[in-house]
Amino acid sequence: MSIDYEKRKKTNRIILMIFGIFMLMVGVLLIFFGDGETGTFIYGSIFSIIGIALINASVKEKNSKTPEEILNDDLEKNNIKATKMINLGLLKNTLIIDDEKDMFIIAIIEKGKRKYKKFKYNQLIDFELIEDEEIKVKSNALKTVAGGVTFGIVGALVGATSNKKKKEYCNNMEIRINLDDLNNSITKINIINKKTKVNSIKYKELQEKTEELLGVLKYIENNNNKK
Repeated sequence: MSIDYEKRKKTNRIILMIFGIFMLMVGVLLIFFGDGETGTFIYGSIFSIIGIALINASVKEKNSKTPEEILNDDLEKNNIKATKMINLGLLKNTLIIDDEKDMFIIAIIEKGKRKYKKFKYNQLIDFELIEDEEIKVKSNALKTVAGGVTFGIVGALVGATSNKKKKEYCNNMEIRINLDDLNNSITKINIINKKTKVNSIKYKELQEKTEELLGVLKYIENNNNKK
């Protein structure tokens, strides 16, 4: 569960509750302790209604499900058992691994609805990391040992830019996966799709997620080679 999301959710609840109580108190004071004029009574009623609505919204916000809980419910409805899940954030792609079925699933958001692209492990041919239309990492460049990727990812990400002019921003980053599928030979995991400073916390967080994604995809590729 995202700590930042929980903090924002709690802050929103508190703000709604404080304003709700304030508006309700003002409304009550105008109704019962106002000058008795019709206009004052109407204003008091309006303030009271707004206050009650804000308080109800605060309670509803408290009882609402987190994005992770909503995703887990959706996975259960679609009969997907997540052995491992890498979520890139709200309204972004999620890589889901069902190791029991030798399957990986890419969850995407289209027009506000989540859709699933399901693939068997043996459909994965190779993959590459692309940043601003430049290939940074290819799957065959990553070194592996038993148990999965142990080195090569971080070095590849750093080394890819060590001999090039340092840039300030990244506009696009994605992992392109080549598949043995006639109708869907290439699929992508979008990581960055807007201008992001490369020295920002957000970029570093997404780079860590990228390392994890590459490691999992390499794990899948290794399992194919063993069979």
